[in-house]
Amino acid sequence: DMSSWGDGGYADVWINAGNEWIYKHVMECTVSMHEMVHTHGTGVNDIKKRILNQMSRELLLLQSSDWPFIMKTGTMVNYAEKRIK
Repeated sequence: DMSSWGDGGYADVWINAGNEWIYKHVMECTVSMHEMVHTHGTGVNDIKKRILNQMSRELLLLQSSDWPFIMKTGTMVNYAEKRIK
């Protein structure tokens, strides 16, 4: 088994036909964050540092496995979709 928990021990809770669309957004934001850090991450002033830090926090929230889990279980799906978008 791939994992010790999840439906049947596999990743279909997190990657399935109902939520596979989110990973395009996750990847785009991850690439964008990478580019921003390499473009603006050296010699930053306080404002740029705060912006990059907030972007990092938002990206970590987006990458959370909670959103696809919520979508799979059917609890607060609209909220999860809104947070991803």
